[in-house]
Amino acid sequence: MAHDLPAAVKNRIGGACEFCAEALGVKEQVVACGVKLTGEYDGHPSFRKLVA
Repeated sequence: MAHDLPAAVKNRIGGACEFCAEALGVKEQVVACGVKLTGEYDGHPSFRKLVA
C-alpha cells in the first residue's frame, strides 16, 4: 500500500530539487524513476517559475 502513493502522484510531480536529491544521496534513484531534476538557483528549483 505504501507504494501506491508515489504511483498515484507521479504524473503531478514537476520535478525534484537537484540539491536536495544530491544531499540526501538519492539523485540516481530520482533520475531512474524518470523524475526531472530542477536546479535553476544554486541547485534548487526556481520559486519564481513555480508561482508564475
